[in-house]
Amino acid sequence: GRAQSYVSGGAPTAAAAATSSPGGVASTPGGISGKGFTRQQLRRWRQWIVALPPKVPLAWAHCGDAGKALLPLGDEGIALEAAAVQQLMLKSWPQERGCSAEAWVWAWSLVHSRSFRDERRHFIVPGVDLANHSFSPSATVRVVWDPDNCQGVSASADVCDGPRMDAAEGRIELLAGDDGISAGEEVTISYGPWPSDVWALFYGFVPYPNPHDRVMLFSDLQHLADFATSQFGPTDFTDQQRSGAAKKLLRHLKAGLGGDCQRLFMTANGFDERLSMAAQRLVALNSPVRLAWPAAHMSDKLAPDQPLQPGDILAARMSQMLQVFDTASSEALEAASRAGDGREAVLTCIAHRRQLLAAGISALWGDSAAPP
Repeated sequence: GRAQSYVSGGAPTAAAAATSSPGGVASTPGGISGKGFTRQQLRRWRQWIVALPPKVPLAWAHCGDAGKALLPLGDEGIALEAAAVQQLMLKSWPQERGCSAEAWVWAWSLVHSRSFRDERRHFIVPGVDLANHSFSPSATVRVVWDPDNCQGVSASADVCDGPRMDAAEGRIELLAGDDGISAGEEVTISYGPWPSDVWALFYGFVPYPNPHDRVMLFSDLQHLADFATSQFGPTDFTDQQRSGAAKKLLRHLKAGLGGDCQRLFMTANGFDERLSMAAQRLVALNSPVRLAWPAAHMSDKLAPDQPLQPGDILAARMSQMLQVFDTASSEALEAASRAGDGREAVLTCIAHRRQLLAAGISALWGDSAAPP
């Protein structure tokens, strides 16, 4: 039938558990969080602490310089994000309180790979955090702070708003699906609808197929305007003229779109609606800068006078990204594939992105019609 189990507040955080050596049991009360634990509490959570993995293969946790280690793999975005997380981890390291670097890295990797969260904090639920991920889970997780105001969630989804209970009064509910879970059947939950880069950087593995995968083509409208000007603007522009043209295009885009235009992406099902609208606006007849195919980019499939289409801008960007991926040396790829430090998951993420990009180019340009 419909199974329910409740795990009340009071469990130590991963940061507190990190006062022990990785994979072991804390030998003295008191955690990095500053909230001490009694011997009774340590005994209570001993089994769970021992069951925690001694290492989670996350690149920002185990590559000495995450940015430099990942950049040769060909994805600058992932390298920059890993470097930023690594800097936050190191900046918050409470070295003056006797915490070793090894323990702090271990704590951070556990918090990011197996915690739930709300708008204020991360929290780990012993027992529930042992469930593996599935996009078709046999169970779901519900976070309840107020019995009269609760919301069902799939693991990492948002915690409900509303009046707050004390931590000890709140609870986590692990709920079987409508068909129940038979004895001996694995209990799985969804960790969330994340794209591949989030899985690679914060979970250390990349599920496939991933219906939520996406590739960011442009970080914002400024990025898009700069790209369009450099690739399709007049070839005789000076740097100053090109910069001025990009500013005009940016104002043109903002006037038509407005709102939040960060992280413009594509998925297996198509393009971000904001991105499609922006591309259409760029090639409109009233665009402040006339964009066209440079003659050197024309393929045999395109007539010299063929007008630029919105899809051409998107396909050209995807083609550019694929070319960057191809710059990764075989030596760098080989070393990353057997490093055991999280770079393997990043390689898998990049492989999935290549598939999405290639499929997008094929859909817009066909297999052989794309300009080089």
